Amino acid sequence: MAIGKQTKQINISINGRNLKQVKHFNYLGVTIDDTGRQEADITERIEKCNKLYYAINNTFLNKREISQKTKMSVYKTIYLPTLTYGCETWVLSQKMKSRLEANEMKYLRRVIGVTLRDHIRSSQIREQLQSKKLMDAIENKQLSWWGHVQRMNADRAAKQVWQAKVQGRRSRGRPPRDMEQHNTKKSMQERENMDRSERNGKK
Repeated sequence: MAIGKQTKQINISINGRNLKQVKHFNYLGVTIDDTGRQEADITERIEKCNKLYYAINNTFLNKREISQKTKMSVYKTIYLPTLTYGCETWVLSQKMKSRLEANEMKYLRRVIGVTLRDHIRSSQIREQLQSKKLMDAIENKQLSWWGHVQRMNADRAAKQVWQAKVQGRRSRGRPPRDMEQHNTKKSMQERENMDRSERNGKK
């Protein structure tokens, strides 16, 4: 696989045997795309959760004799980890955030037995079930991973890849979003602003 904006044919052989060049590759449960984009991986996460949802909908979620506490235990231990696996390195567009949140709320609405037609706010459902917002959970994982990378020794491969800079001239148009700039620093700034607001409110 060659990752880049333009498709590039490469030939790699081991012991006289040519390796097949692919557009997608699954490594440790994460789908890597030859464009470097993450939509394919996130779409696969959503599809896996959809399969899980429909597998347990009638036999588990739809059963009134099963408590909300039990249903939320399955959400926290199986459903949510399936949806957010590998999210530490995601750079999410607003479209992808909406798709993930829609998948989150589909499960939570079923837990309390309502649909979109009931016009109940997502925040009210989360509050009733004492569930964290999905984007907040993803943000916490990303900040935790970012801190872990910052503490790594300089000779670690992950640290070297993190600090690597792309060589050559950048193509025209908006620059690609960087995880540290777009996710981590933005999240840290938002938290600092929230803390500042809370301190000012207490004065």
